[in-house]
Amino acid sequence: MTITSSLRDVRLAIRSLAHAPGFTLAAVLTLALGIGATTAIFSLVDQVTLRKLETPEADRLVLLRWQGSWCCSNTGDAAWSYPWYEDLRDRNEVFEELIGRYSMPASFGFAGESDRVQLELVTGNYFRTLGLLPQTGRLIGVDDDVTPDGHPVAVLSHETWRDRFNFDPEVVGKQVRINDRTFDVIGVAPEGWRGMGFGEPADLFVPVAMKKALSPGWMGGYDLEARRSRWMQVFGKLKPGETLATAQAAMAPLFASLIEYDLTTPDMTTDAYARDQFRKARLLLQPGARRLAHTRHGPRPALDAHGHGRIATAHRLRERRQPDDRPCNRAPPRDRRSLGSGRWTRADRPAAHDGEPDPRGAGRSACARHCRMDDRLHRPNPAF
Repeated sequence: MTITSSLRDVRLAIRSLAHAPGFTLAAVLTLALGIGATTAIFSLVDQVTLRKLETPEADRLVLLRWQGSWCCSNTGDAAWSYPWYEDLRDRNEVFEELIGRYSMPASFGFAGESDRVQLELVTGNYFRTLGLLPQTGRLIGVDDDVTPDGHPVAVLSHETWRDRFNFDPEVVGKQVRINDRTFDVIGVAPEGWRGMGFGEPADLFVPVAMKKALSPGWMGGYDLEARRSRWMQVFGKLKPGETLATAQAAMAPLFASLIEYDLTTPDMTTDAYARDQFRKARLLLQPGARRLAHTRHGPRPALDAHGHGRIATAHRLRERRQPDDRPCNRAPPRDRRSLGSGRWTRADRPAAHDGEPDPRGAGRSACARHCRMDDRLHRPNPAF
């Protein structure tokens, strides 16, 4: 094929497209949307499944998760109360360091301007454990995270330093307003570091000790003293020579002892069934080299320990889900077609009228819900 014939083909293609402008426009838009969607999906997959945290020795990081029942309030099975974090940090023998972090929105004010930002509360050993160095100034250290509400210091992300301070070399020592509280800027995080949360890039970093000062009314129960309230995520850095399996085995006795201690505290529930389920909880360690993806069930890794996505993991968990300890004894399901019902509407019994108690008792409602949910999801109403 010569250059002349190639040019002739190109001219013919252009004339053909010019004679069909509608088709040409549709083809161009389809290609543009396809290329854009492919690029966006690849960027998402790259961040979630391929790219690790931009820290030295990221493969030694481990995420601590709670597996099982929990008494009182929590923000997901990857969250811990601060007293639990302290116990795990001070009494374990397999981690060099244990760090905590929590992401939250905040108002940020400087030079008469105010904006909404994402803030990451971090423990004093956060930057040291991750091996990060400041772009300028210094980073939050252990001495900045000792006294509750006593360390109003902040570290800016590199992007915040660029966008709001125009790379001001004198930014260290300036004062900013965060949630109507004055903080001193002590440094700038390294370029590219936006925290450990996926989809929530941090603009600022503040010591965990300032948690209550930053949110006195919002989530006020999730403070530093409440042992029953889980809110912060915990990561550990394995000691050299330790593996995920050896750490899991070594942490089990410590976790069990903390469970037993909690059962003796005065704010623990007295319900026998709840206490029994709480005692069955287990500590689960997972690779922590990638950012946490946030869902309505709380922060969790984008991939599980076997590298599977969350949908596949949900199917595996459903397959091996054990039945409820209490008997279900449900009657054979009946179809019921009523006003407003759809193809997937099923019920195993007539609905109770307003104010009428469930004749089978409230204690078995959870079991009954699971039974009816299986019917609705897997067996559509044949009447439609």
